[in-house]
Amino acid sequence: MSGNPVDDELRRRYALASAERATRRRRRRVLTAVAVSVVVLLGVFLFVRVVTRVPRQVTGTVRCMSGAQVQGIWVKEARGLGGFVDPKRDPADPSTARYVRELRGSRTYGVNVGCGGTWKKWEVESRSKFVSGTSHRFECHDQAGDPLFRQCVPAGR
Repeated sequence: MSGNPVDDELRRRYALASAERATRRRRRRVLTAVAVSVVVLLGVFLFVRVVTRVPRQVTGTVRCMSGAQVQGIWVKEARGLGGFVDPKRDPADPSTARYVRELRGSRTYGVNVGCGGTWKKWEVESRSKFVSGTSHRFECHDQAGDPLFRQCVPAGR
């Protein structure tokens, strides 16, 4: 203390302002560290969730109700994943085929089935809604005029 009240007041205000700036800097550093930690933890959580998904196999049969030969099967997963499956046709009834596909983490799946035509150009494509479970028999309605035309539904429904 210099004894001069103006100088003493200025020193006090400077010390106060300096302490406030230091507090703000510390607060900013803590908030930044918390935000970065949250982002990193969220990234790790999502990475682990995607990487540790256990693939599971789905199987079943599809049948073109018109009697046309099954030309192709696309097994679709949620999130736009999926792929073609080589149809294992029944030699006695080529309108029926088996499918086997490994899903990459989806809980639900559906099928798109080509009835008639060729493996490159299906005459009719019938689609199912997404189903859960690991085994289904789909009846694919591929005749114009059928109320379920272009739909594959689980057998018995």
